[in-house]
Amino acid sequence: MTPSDAVVIDPRFQGIPQIALGGYVGGLLARELTGAEAVFRRPVPLGRPLHVEQRDGQEMVLLEGEELLTTVRPVRVDVRLPAAVTVEASEVARRAYPGFARHLFPNCFTCGPARAEEDGLRIFAGPVAGHEVAASPWTPRQSLAVGSGGVAREYIWSALDCPSIWALIMREPLDSAVRVVSARMAVQQRASVSAGKPHIVMAWPISQDERSRTGGASILTDTGDVCAVSRHTLVATDWGVPLSPARWK
Repeated sequence: MTPSDAVVIDPRFQGIPQIALGGYVGGLLARELTGAEAVFRRPVPLGRPLHVEQRDGQEMVLLEGEELLTTVRPVRVDVRLPAAVTVEASEVARRAYPGFARHLFPNCFTCGPARAEEDGLRIFAGPVAGHEVAASPWTPRQSLAVGSGGVAREYIWSALDCPSIWALIMREPLDSAVRVVSARMAVQQRASVSAGKPHIVMAWPISQDERSRTGGASILTDTGDVCAVSRHTLVATDWGVPLSPARWK
């Protein structure tokens, strides 16, 4: 995406209803960057005219009129990864995905079980037994690829978004009243994510305090090579995603 581009985000790319998925927005603005951080300042609406500007040489901003919605700047993202899980372990974890029992946002582009195979990403990260990680297998469709076959960056960012939230939900106390929205997401792409080939999406909690939670996520090949990593920080609000596991049962 280049400066001064007009953009309308299709309702297909929703996270919470009526709001664009943060990972998709960040990846769209960071399409030319292998390492970048998105700062989400306002919810990004779906189906309305927005525009992109470049500021200070490198920062890309998304605006609705004069209102600043999202900023993206190049950064180097270093995230410490836990031990990789196997494809087999990710398949077992997927079967335990909490969102199959009850999903508050079943049409989420990344993790909504109501989305058809050719529509959503259908990444269902469930708990990995004996590890504090969530994981799901993922074979990206050819329709997500650009150029020589690598998956487009906005879909890579999208794939890393929700799994990190599920890893946080699985760690939260049952009686938690905390609700969160994405504040920052930083992604480093280390290698191409090949369409049509099996991958593993893995996520884990990093840190928490009274006002925020941070989770990590990665996309691995089926042999454990790292394609992309992320650090996703969410802040407590009175309207966002509930973190209590009991709300998803």
